[in-house]
Amino acid sequence: MSKRIPDFFLVGAPRCGTTSMYEYLKAHPQIFMPEKVKEPHYFAPDAESKTIRRYDDLDAYLALFAPAQDGQRIGEASTHYLASPHAARAIHDFNPQARILVMLRPPADMLYSLYLHRRQFGTEVNSTFEAALKAEATFPYRKFAHYGTQVGHYFEVFGREAVHVVVFDDLKADIGTTYRQILEFLDVDADFQPDFSPANESRSVRLPAVRHFIAHPPVWYRDFVKPAAQRLLSPQRWAKLKAGVDALSWGNAPRPPLNPETRRALQQEFLPEIEYLSDLLGRDLTHWCK
Repeated sequence: MSKRIPDFFLVGAPRCGTTSMYEYLKAHPQIFMPEKVKEPHYFAPDAESKTIRRYDDLDAYLALFAPAQDGQRIGEASTHYLASPHAARAIHDFNPQARILVMLRPPADMLYSLYLHRRQFGTEVNSTFEAALKAEATFPYRKFAHYGTQVGHYFEVFGREAVHVVVFDDLKADIGTTYRQILEFLDVDADFQPDFSPANESRSVRLPAVRHFIAHPPVWYRDFVKPAAQRLLSPQRWAKLKAGVDALSWGNAPRPPLNPETRRALQQEFLPEIEYLSDLLGRDLTHWCK
């Protein structure tokens, strides 16, 4: 029996509702998405490797989709694919008939949310968003906000009819209709509606050092202490211990607002990209940068 391969890809951008959409699509009985691996990033060899696990073996990648049932559409969601200069062509070479989903929100909001998400999981060492933006060598935030160039590249590679762009404004205003349009694009039953509870929301960080330790464990902990503890503790006790550490290191404080001056600077910087995106989509989105 031939191996099943994905026929649609949710390519990003990050922090634009992609995790929630992954859950909504995974709930559809006519759609299969890997249960435990949302973002395999197989087609983005340039993806920043310190914060993601990238599948680089084709057999291991295809094994993710082996449980799919006959007749199900198969998809995956890797948020680095949109920004990657290599992913669109690599996906097309892999499956020229693939359909592409893109999700976008105002670039300043996306970048700030991405920063807070990385702080939440201990992968961002800079204590302020402004410092993180200056440290491009540490993590290239800005590359994720070149929406016009990136969407234009996918249009060029796949053709407009194979690329569906979801604007975050629409998702917030009418999630049911937006989801239905995606299902119609994927040629599955468009009457199905899942639980539309949001997923992967940002939380504040109470103990950054603990989150950083978890994200970047030293060798002695990763190779010796953690395996020994997992052997000694039942899965339930290990899960309870992990939940306790999460509760201690994450806080409940509201997300601090983005500095207005920083917002204005980012809006000005990315206005040309949003103007280009507006032309591509035939829809004025320049209010994102005003």
